[in-house]
Amino acid sequence: MPHIWEGLKASMLILQVCVYQTFRTVMAAVSPAVVIPCLFSLQERGYGKSKGIPTLVIAAATFDDVIAISAFSVALSIIFFTGEN
Repeated sequence: MPHIWEGLKASMLILQVCVYQTFRTVMAAVSPAVVIPCLFSLQERGYGKSKGIPTLVIAAATFDDVIAISAFSVALSIIFFTGEN
């Protein structure tokens, strides 16, 4: 997953764990507005259509975005935790 490698890059900075976790998720999010139209275009041209490669890549990009958004929300919750109920 790309966000793991981006996190390793960000961890080189001297920052708190939660702050670079937030940076990592922002850097790792794949833009569906770019990926999906390009893959649909390739699918219409017939590239990888027989093996379902564009569909697989779209599903993987969606899963990666779900993980990045979830990690971002968890990191923000930890950063802005006030300790009050």
